[in-house]
Amino acid sequence: MRTAAGHLSKRALVAGGLRLSGVGALLRRLAPWRGALVLSYHRIGEASKLDTDRSLFSATAQSLDEQLRFLTRHCEVIDPTDLGPELLTQRGRRVLITFDDGYRDLYETAYPVLQANRVRAAMFLCSGFIDGFADAWWDEVAWILRHSPLPVLPPGPWSAQPLALDEHSIEHSIFAVTRRCWELSPQETAQLLEGLAMVSGAGRRPTDDSAEDWITWEMAREMSGAGHQIGAHTVNHLILAKLAPERQYEEIAGSADRIEAELSERPRWFAYPVGVPGVFDEHSRAAAAKAGVELAFSNYGGLVTEDTFFALDVQRTSAERLRTPTLFAATVTVPALFAR
Repeated sequence: MRTAAGHLSKRALVAGGLRLSGVGALLRRLAPWRGALVLSYHRIGEASKLDTDRSLFSATAQSLDEQLRFLTRHCEVIDPTDLGPELLTQRGRRVLITFDDGYRDLYETAYPVLQANRVRAAMFLCSGFIDGFADAWWDEVAWILRHSPLPVLPPGPWSAQPLALDEHSIEHSIFAVTRRCWELSPQETAQLLEGLAMVSGAGRRPTDDSAEDWITWEMAREMSGAGHQIGAHTVNHLILAKLAPERQYEEIAGSADRIEAELSERPRWFAYPVGVPGVFDEHSRAAAAKAGVELAFSNYGGLVTEDTFFALDVQRTSAERLRTPTLFAATVTVPALFAR
């Protein structure tokens, strides 16, 4: 964690230098780049009072509005239909906005801000969440740890080390357990959650608590009708690399089938759940292609260029890492340096 924090502080220092020196503003006027920056957002709003995973909040409504205003002043905001080898050879400042999962705040908070700024986004929906039978295991992890009466969680399948649950340590502990789940099969994750609920003393998150976490199909149809691109994000948001190849195909194609049934148009775009190295593999990419996906998006950072473009692994940069206006501006200004 020290390395990550140190890396972040160095990035922040350089970003601050660009702003204070005026070099950033000069670069935005004189130095367009080749390629496209794809930003991934999850949740929009105020996270401080929620008992689920707060790390997924990419921006508040106000900061999202400020970011979109910045982009419309200094960049060309594109959609997935524009993204391809020909565009990537041209100079400019092209940015694609994407949202994952389909939380309710996508419709209630982000959508009005997008509309007010006349910005279209690509929205990757997990069909099982909308249909009400899939569970967001990361939110369950956060809920259990936040509701535990223990000061310290003992070691177990979730961590080889004790995890402090005080207010100064809880976010780190939630991340540690969530990160552990990235390494597990769905069955192992289910077993971990059962054990975590018992050992922590918190029990499981009540089903009623998550009943309105997600958008509805009616909301998805409205956003699609307003010009936003709807993509697939699997049925159950499982770690694809932990599934057999045929099950990976079922997750991807099943989500696309469900979206097509509700929106009368088959999605051409797809985002891998979590999207970092190791959570999807060559079978995932093959399954996406077989399901008719034209562009599949990952989430480990990087500027998309002519040399790095791969239709079944389009790099995205997480907006959760760009929460300050200075860092956001620096990333859009010099993405080759900051979009990592």
